[in-house]
Amino acid sequence: MKIGIAAIWCVLSANLLFAQLHGLTTKFSDVILANMKPGMVYSLKKEKGIPFTVTNNTKEKAEIEVVVRIPEGWHLKKGYESIPDPGWVTVSPAHFTLEAGESMDCDIIISIPPDEKYTNRHFQAMIEVASAGKPGEGGVKIELALASRIRFSTGPRPEKVMEEYRE
Repeated sequence: MKIGIAAIWCVLSANLLFAQLHGLTTKFSDVILANMKPGMVYSLKKEKGIPFTVTNNTKEKAEIEVVVRIPEGWHLKKGYESIPDPGWVTVSPAHFTLEAGESMDCDIIISIPPDEKYTNRHFQAMIEVASAGKPGEGGVKIELALASRIRFSTGPRPEKVMEEYRE
């Protein structure tokens, strides 16, 4: 039993080390915004000074793809609901090439439809970064993806959110 647990630990540790040395990183893991208004468009990079920076830690050039997704139930934070449409959040650029060790500052743009039904609500989206597959590559390949959370409120942010960060 102990040997099995040790073997699993070694495999997981090796995979984590491999991902750190040979994968993608971003400093953008969970961003929380409040007091946004329906009908407005917000640029996190231009208006808030928050770029979505992606870094290629591999030793070769990588094609990168950034996709906005509706969060699965287990990704959804308490007090937030999934964005009704992933088109509310866009990333620019969403597809780019990074040389080894190179970084790209992307902009996240949030566009809330002009409808009063979206007032005083709390939304969440997931931003997924992955290496885009190369055309003509065959066979089975396992790629790791990096998911970041963006939460925004069209009113004051839920008080429980601040309690999370105070602990």
